[in-house]
Amino acid sequence: MMFARSILLSCLFIPTLATAATSDADWYSGIQFGQGHYSNLGEYSAERIENDRWAAGAYIGYYFNDYVSMEFGYQYLGNASATYTDGLINGDFQQLHLDARLGWPIAQFYPYVKVGGAAWDGNSEGLRVGMSKASLLWSAAV
Repeated sequence: MMFARSILLSCLFIPTLATAATSDADWYSGIQFGQGHYSNLGEYSAERIENDRWAAGAYIGYYFNDYVSMEFGYQYLGNASATYTDGLINGDFQQLHLDARLGWPIAQFYPYVKVGGAAWDGNSEGLRVGMSKASLLWSAAV
């Protein structure tokens, strides 16, 4: 029943609104909306897990040059619950993240990778009350 240690929070976010950097503006911002997925990472004692939830976020970034930028943001990861023989764990999860974005402009495309970290917190109730952890984040896009 080590749900607090074995929860994996991952989100596939689709930037739905972003301001692009131009030669005159180094700052950019955006909002995110997507699907969140919680995984128990082999916590086999869970009888049922509600995995998929809508998630949303907002971020701000700064371009250091055409290839490197830094982003800071907030993401609401949604509600997750797991049922065990001893009871239920239910909670809302959110995180703050800081990422380095490395990209290479190619014609009208900007493929990039992001690597960073997140501090997440869960307002949970039931068998576990409150959860906080740090996680490594990475992503790639074209």
